[in-house]
Amino acid sequence: MIASLLPAPAVTAELFHDPPGPHGLFPEEERVVAGAVEGRRREFASVRICARRALGGLGLVPGPLLPGAGGAPRWPRGVVGSMTHCRGYRAAAVALSTDLLAIGCDAEPNAPLPSPGTLDLISLPQERVWLREFAARRPSVAWDRLLFSAKESVYKTWFPLTGRPLDFDEAVITPDPLAGTFRAELLVPGPVVDGVRITAFEGRWRTGNGLVVTAVGLRPVRPATPSRATTPPRAAPSARPSAAGPAAASAARPVASDRPMTTTTDRHTASDRSVTTGRSGPVGGGAVPFDDRRT
Repeated sequence: MIASLLPAPAVTAELFHDPPGPHGLFPEEERVVAGAVEGRRREFASVRICARRALGGLGLVPGPLLPGAGGAPRWPRGVVGSMTHCRGYRAAAVALSTDLLAIGCDAEPNAPLPSPGTLDLISLPQERVWLREFAARRPSVAWDRLLFSAKESVYKTWFPLTGRPLDFDEAVITPDPLAGTFRAELLVPGPVVDGVRITAFEGRWRTGNGLVVTAVGLRPVRPATPSRATTPPRAAPSARPSAAGPAAASAARPVASDRPMTTTTDRHTASDRSVTTGRSGPVGGGAVPFDDRRT
């Protein structure tokens, strides 16, 4: 699922169940979850199986993947990435930092948020407008959960670029229900990359296998080149005047994908699937806990 949500430079891997047998963790990783319950240890290990397979797709020798600042995984030098896990799904996406500036991905059950009060904590008034509209038009999608997931993907993209938290009310999400994309407008000053301030993130989403999955893959920013006009030469009395037009100016906006994707919704039928690897691919305060910040 995750591979279809990220641009081609990303490498992804996913699991729909935890492999049997030993956890396969490095000693340093074992110490991180030494006191955790068995379920937590398995999801911690399984998502790192995905991450190591994705890193292998970049030609890198896998090593320990330990939590760093804010709980975000510390990737090898020159690599950006993101991990996610929920019941019945684990996934990771990585890319070289020369290809993508940051990656954020998140998976959630395609089911309503656990309590009505949760929605009030994570959403803005303008988001609740489209939530009501889309829920009436397409009830097969848990739009409140999609909103939460999109904000998590935005957070995971934001944090490596800034080193700062981003709260739920500091980005407004607008999804496209047909194209399977979403836009996150930042309501606080965004990071400045190569002299260009980022004001929004573009992402993709899809549903299937009982899940809703979102992702952002931020491409390198190319600053706009000022256009220059060439002054036409002065024509001699008997010569035909000539002129040169302005040189083209180029600019690129960071986007998360090359093309829109179609969304699908079906029941969870892939619980026994193995890892798949594809070459494609916290917004949060502390009020609502979520597992991926513990990876």
